[in-house]
Amino acid sequence: MKKLLIAMMAILAFNVSYAAELGEEMGIPNEECTRTRADAQRVAKDQIQQSREVQKDDTSSSSIDG
Repeated sequence: MKKLLIAMMAILAFNVSYAAELGEEMGIPNEECTRTRADAQRVAKDQIQQSREVQKDDTSSSSIDG
C-alpha cells in the first residue's frame, strides 16, 4: 500500500511539472512556471528515493523471513 501511495505521489508531481510547461506555452509568467516545475521535480525525486528505500526494506525483511 505504501509503495502505491509513493508511486501515485511521484506521478502527481510529474503531472504538475508538465502542467507548468504548458502554462509557459499559454503565457503564464515564466518565473511562476519555473518555480512550480522545480518544486514538482524535487517532490518527484524525493518520492523516488522513498520508493527505493521501501523496496530495500521489503527486500531485507523478506530475506530475514525466508
